[in-house]
Amino acid sequence: MTLTTEMADLQPWDFQQHCGAGKKETTKAFRVFRIYLELGRDRTIKIAADVAGEKPDVCKVMSARYNWAERTALYDAHMVSLWGKEVREELETTHKKELMKFRKDQQRRAEKLGKVADLLIEVTTGTLEDMVASGEPVDRQQLASIASTAAKLSDAAMNTAAAALGVDDLMEAIAPDVD
Repeated sequence: MTLTTEMADLQPWDFQQHCGAGKKETTKAFRVFRIYLELGRDRTIKIAADVAGEKPDVCKVMSARYNWAERTALYDAHMVSLWGKEVREELETTHKKELMKFRKDQQRRAEKLGKVADLLIEVTTGTLEDMVASGEPVDRQQLASIASTAAKLSDAAMNTAAAALGVDDLMEAIAPDVD
C-alpha cells in the first residue's frame, strides 16, 4: 500500500483504529467515536452513546478497545494548537492595523502642527518687520513668548513625525511587505 500525501496528513482521530489480530474498529464504533470527539470539552461516553442511539456500556467497551481517550487527547491538543495559531494571527493582524492607524494619525498631526508653527513664524516675522519699519517699540517679552511657542510647535511637529517614522520602521521589521 502506497502512502499518499492525503494519508500522511491523517491523524489518529481521522480513521478507524486496529486493535490487534488484524481487527479494525467497526463502522458503528467509529461513528460513536466521531460523535464523542465532536462533543468537545463536555464530552462523555454516555452522551455520545445517547446521541448515537447506542448502549453506554457497549460504548465504554469500544472506547477502551479503540483508545478513544488517547485519540481524543491528541485531537484536543491539535485543536488547541490550531486555535492558538488563529488567535496569534488575529492578534498580529489587529496589532498591525492599529499601528497603521496610529502612524496615519501621527503623520496627520505632524503636518498640522508643522503648518501652525510655520504660520506663527510667518505672522510673527511679518509683524516684527512692520514694527521695526514703523519705528514702533518691540515688546521683547512678548516676542520671546511667541518665539518659544513657535519653537515648541516645531519640536512637537518633528517629534510627531519621528513617531510616525518609528512606526514605519517597526512595521518594516515586523512585515517587510506591508505598505
